Amino acid sequence: MYLKEIEIENTGPIDLIKESLPFHDNGNPKPLLIIGKNGSGKSIFISHIVNALISSKQTLYDDTDVEKGKVYKYRSPAYIKSGNTYSRSKLTFEEDMSVSEWQLDRTKADYEDFHKHTPLNKEWNEIGVNDTSFFKSNFQNKIPQLKKSIDSNCLLYFPANRFEEPSWLNYGNLINKADYRFLNNTSNISNRQIINYSPLKDTQNWLLDVLFDKYTLEFQTQNINFPVNEQGQKQINIPLNLFTGFQGESHNIHHAILKFLKSLFQVNENVRFGVGKRRARSISLMKNEQAWIPNIFNLSSGETALLNIFLSIIKDFDLSNAQFTQLSEIRGIVVIDEIDIHLHSNLQHTVVPELIKLFPKVQFIITTHSPLFLLGMRKEFQEDNIEVINLPGAEKVDIEGFSEFEKGYSYFKESEKYKSDLQTEINKSKLDFLFVEGDYDIKYINKASELLGQDDLLVSYQLVDSNGFGGIDKVWRHFDSKLADVTPQKMLLLYDCDTNKNNNNKSKVYKRIINSIKENPIEKGIENLFSKETIEKAIQEKTAFVDKTPQITKLVRGVEITEPEKWEINPNEKKNLCEWLVANGTKDDYQNFTIVFDILNEIRKDA
Repeated sequence: MYLKEIEIENTGPIDLIKESLPFHDNGNPKPLLIIGKNGSGKSIFISHIVNALISSKQTLYDDTDVEKGKVYKYRSPAYIKSGNTYSRSKLTFEEDMSVSEWQLDRTKADYEDFHKHTPLNKEWNEIGVNDTSFFKSNFQNKIPQLKKSIDSNCLLYFPANRFEEPSWLNYGNLINKADYRFLNNTSNISNRQIINYSPLKDTQNWLLDVLFDKYTLEFQTQNINFPVNEQGQKQINIPLNLFTGFQGESHNIHHAILKFLKSLFQVNENVRFGVGKRRARSISLMKNEQAWIPNIFNLSSGETALLNIFLSIIKDFDLSNAQFTQLSEIRGIVVIDEIDIHLHSNLQHTVVPELIKLFPKVQFIITTHSPLFLLGMRKEFQEDNIEVINLPGAEKVDIEGFSEFEKGYSYFKESEKYKSDLQTEINKSKLDFLFVEGDYDIKYINKASELLGQDDLLVSYQLVDSNGFGGIDKVWRHFDSKLADVTPQKMLLLYDCDTNKNNNNKSKVYKRIINSIKENPIEKGIENLFSKETIEKAIQEKTAFVDKTPQITKLVRGVEITEPEKWEINPNEKKNLCEWLVANGTKDDYQNFTIVFDILNEIRKDA
């Protein structure tokens, strides 16, 4: 069961989202990572998904997370976006299964009379005239498809307030015993829950079942006749049962869990679960057959959080009707709110992306505030294999365009350690320093140097990414007149043409602005140096590189004003455009970069 599309309109901070979820060509889902400031609608976004999943399960089973006939998520006029008169959503899953809901600020009859308009949506006609709220799904009409989807997929939600009590809280928790699970086998009971707050105790009991089944029911032997010579050289055959290994679904599950544990704990040694004695049946972790962690309740909160999430995925799929062979065959939807909760930086950056990659057929829908997690996902998956959307507008962004990444980096650069490290690097270096606004500027300048034969000039400078003109401003303020006098190297602070700055000097520190080329179509950034012919060539490669606003004529106080056509680099494509121009640009394309090298030459010659 996969979610294919989600629409949300006029809800909380969200104006309109119509998001088609990303998939690979082979049909496997790409992880969807949802980012945004607090209050941007991340929780609202996933609440619609969870509500739909619970509604689907209520159609078939009695043991649902929410009582039948009730909803997980309130529908209330309070959630209608300020200034609007209704909110709505629609989620579409595989097999054209869908869930829709509406909320009006008054009854439908009063709405049309008061607001004098009707929303342009065919579902409007299905809302009762005296209703302010509407909920509809077609699950009841698709029972065979729905049952197959739920019974052969994992459907899980891990809310932001998930938490396991630590082992030190009390003695009873420390020796938390595992019990064999009781499963209700009646047809209207699924034995599975979608919402998972603190599932470790239940997971521990399931692990005991898996281990019991493996070692008792899947123990494989082969009968052989072992020849023995008796006295008098008479040979007889003694029948023996030879252990040949384990075979069965529980063995497959156990093997998959061990693979998961190696990734979780970043070890190459043999790791396995151990089972305590009958009177204290705890589950431990063994490494190289030595006691390592005596009780899984002794794990750190971060390790416990990840153990919970990913073992719950394996457990839920095992309790479905699907055949379990390996991790890569597990299929379904897993929603995780604020995945970075409780996690150390290494767990966020390295471990979680590795664990997610073990489940290529699971549709992960994840909210996060963590730049480290996003960078780890990009490293593990590459940018094309994940999708990042920024709420409330659901713009697709590259990871370094994430505002939390930029803020975190800027806070670091304001620290005393950064200033100290910067001064240390300056004192160590024999090169002059060239501070530019961004990493893309460095890539363009290096390419231009190669094409225009300026390597001998550029090699005398150490290029530094300042993370925007604000970062260059901080460097300028850092070098007061006294510090600028004693700095051993020259410092060139190079601003893009659209920066409202003036050329200036502080002894060996130089502030320079790249002159704008008015006839070129891109007005902002170092991309202003590329001609219209070059930009058009890039647009032929990918139209999304550039956003165009056509020429318009408007009447202002009786005067007709014409605003020319405007070209701007699509901020979500800035990185891709840079990579394309660096890979494919010619000497003619980079000709205007002579402006930059003239400035470098001027500073180098200045006494």
